[in-house]
This record gives sequence, structure tokens and C-alpha cells, in this order.
Amino acid sequence: MNDYWNDPPEDPEPSECCGDYMDVTEDGACVCPKCKKRIEPQQDPDMTTLFDWQAERDSALETVERNAGELFKERAMAFALDWMAGKGIVSGEDITDACKAAGIVPHTDRAFGPVYLALARQGAIVRVGYMSRRRGHGAPAPGWRLA
Repeated sequence: MNDYWNDPPEDPEPSECCGDYMDVTEDGACVCPKCKKRIEPQQDPDMTTLFDWQAERDSALETVERNAGELFKERAMAFALDWMAGKGIVSGEDITDACKAAGIVPHTDRAFGPVYLALARQGAIVRVGYMSRRRGHGAPAPGWRLA
């Protein structure tokens, strides 16, 4: 196995054709200025696109939601809206803790993600800035309020 950081690969020589270096086009292909031979860029089949994270997020949320069960989501959504009334801006951790204290306990706290996403997509709650997480080493997390 190649240890990239301690033993990086040597830089390859630029492609040559007809004894000269090739020009690189905007799409990344190499073209010989003399004979017009074109070498297409290679694509990494494992490379993700800019928006692959959305599909991966949605897939993970669907899995967590399916494992938690539809009854959990319905109960958590209804409770969250009632609990948030009159509270202003709250964190997801506050809502999660309140749900769990009320007996709405999923198999994992990650099951609350689809709850917040569904409420936000319905327009029932909106993101309001960011707050520091208590259990996430102070990492920023969205604040939520009723719409």
C-alpha cells in the first residue's frame, strides 16, 4: 500500500504527442496541437458530485425513520409543536430532551432528525440562526421556532 503522505507518487510528465506537449482544453482533455489527437480525461467512478451529500442524507434519514416507526414520528411532531408554543427559539436538543421526558423515546436520538426536517418542510417550524450544542462539544446547531 502506498503511503501517500510519506511517499507521494512522482509527478507524471505532461502528455506528449508528435514530440510536443499537448494542450489542455476547458473540459480537461489533452489535444495535440499538430495532429489533433485527443485524450479524454479519466473519471474516478467513486468520485462524488457536489450534491451527492443530499441523496446520502435523505437515504440515512429514511433508514432512521423506518427503524423508529411511523407512530414515533407522528407523536414527536405533535408533541414538538405543542411544546414549542410560546417558547421562542429553542435548540433541537431541547426538543429532543422534552420529547424523551414525555415518554416519546426512539431507538436512537438520530430519529429526531426526520421529525425536524418534516416539520420544517411543512412550514411548521423555521431555522433561526445557530446555537451551541450541549452534547456536541459546542458545535453549532440550528435554532428552531414556530413559523
